Amino acid sequence: MYEFLAALPAILGILGFVVYLLLRSSGKGDPETLRIVEKLRAQHPEGFATKSKLTSTQLYGLLQRNQTLQREVGNQDFVLLGQALRQQFVKSLVVYIICALLFLVGVALFVYQVNRPAPTSLSNLQVLSSESTSGGLLVDLDALRVTWQADGRASDIVVYLENLDTGQRTRGLLTRSDAGDVSLKHDDYTSILSERRFGQSNRVRVVAQSGERAFYSREFLVQVGLTVLAVAFDKSVKIAAIIDNSLVPGYNFEARLVVPMKGVVDYHSLGGSISGGQQEYPIESTSMYDWASAKIAYLGPDDRRLVRYDIVYE
Repeated sequence: MYEFLAALPAILGILGFVVYLLLRSSGKGDPETLRIVEKLRAQHPEGFATKSKLTSTQLYGLLQRNQTLQREVGNQDFVLLGQALRQQFVKSLVVYIICALLFLVGVALFVYQVNRPAPTSLSNLQVLSSESTSGGLLVDLDALRVTWQADGRASDIVVYLENLDTGQRTRGLLTRSDAGDVSLKHDDYTSILSERRFGQSNRVRVVAQSGERAFYSREFLVQVGLTVLAVAFDKSVKIAAIIDNSLVPGYNFEARLVVPMKGVVDYHSLGGSISGGQQEYPIESTSMYDWASAKIAYLGPDDRRLVRYDIVYE
């Protein structure tokens, strides 16, 4: 489409030139020429009966060669014919120059349009989880990866994540369009998430702004995740369900903590059904256990892909 518009001046130039030639060839001729031809036909009916279609140039040449005819026409009409001929020449020259300029401009625009770099274009904008245990779900406890396909000229772009319910956006991340992806840490986007109930989700999309325009992804659901936290005190261990560093009151779940014992090939297991969001379990002494090797597991009742784990000890 743009290539056609760029070539339009050249097309108009050629078309105008052709139309001008057709009109000139099919017209009745210059009035001064017709008047002189009629005068000569009246005086020499036999000689000019077939010469009514003489052009101004042909008639002027004929009069220049034949002094007798020139005297019959008269010096004034001969001079007027010369002036008309010069005017026709100037008019034709102007038309030819305009058509040539239109043609050259059209060719130049067409070559420029074909060879200029295409503007930056982004497509297939996606949001992916960076956590392998998420099973493809986007969970707000994980880092996210935004990917896209780029075409056209490489340029700087700014990438945002936008909450579709509130319109709030994350801080823009500056990158290059040909980079193909950018990562958002957990703290980069959680401030725009308005829904904070476990098992619910936030509707978001990617916005990528180039110098010319903005590109938008489809809608993605970011699930509200849950952290199962185990905190080791001197004589007890507390297991709790946490969202945004706050206890989830009234949440009943099942979890189990396994921690190796120091100096022996044995481990200690504690946990089970936990009511009200947290449960505390007694131990002999925190120093007896290898907390760096401890593991905790969420056993239900909700989707395990939405759960992450943290163990805190001194």
